[in-house]
Amino acid sequence: MKPIRAATILCFAFSLLACAAHPPSSEFVASTSAMELWVKEVSGGLLPSVKGSVVDPDCANQEVDYETQQLALDAKDRTPAVVITKSGSTCLGRTGQKSELWVKSGGQWVSQFVVSEGEIQTLPSRTQGFADLSVSGGPCSPLWRWQGQRYAVVKRCP
Repeated sequence: MKPIRAATILCFAFSLLACAAHPPSSEFVASTSAMELWVKEVSGGLLPSVKGSVVDPDCANQEVDYETQQLALDAKDRTPAVVITKSGSTCLGRTGQKSELWVKSGGQWVSQFVVSEGEIQTLPSRTQGFADLSVSGGPCSPLWRWQGQRYAVVKRCP
């Protein structure tokens, strides 16, 4: 019985190493300090780290929780992109949550779009070298495609 356990543990450890060596292509892996710098730049210094709570002037100075996520949008992972998801306040709409995609283009962070339901995710398909994007959850998934300088919605939901 011990050899089976040892083999199982060895296989599990190997799978963890394999995953760490080859992260999923849909996620750009930047250091935590780089990600924190991006989040500070995008938020104008309002958000001090990659996750936490903050008094948000855009929400009538209510406290909101936030989380950030990196996305790899271009095939070579050279374009910084950050999703900031705020939650926990009625000022964020019917769902109490909003996610906003920011892409660094021409040296400036540019807001691409905001969604109030679901999670922004990359798709395997690409337009002009950038991943097409959708939103998980719900009966309909809108679709955004890269148009050279920014994402544009190509499939809307009613």
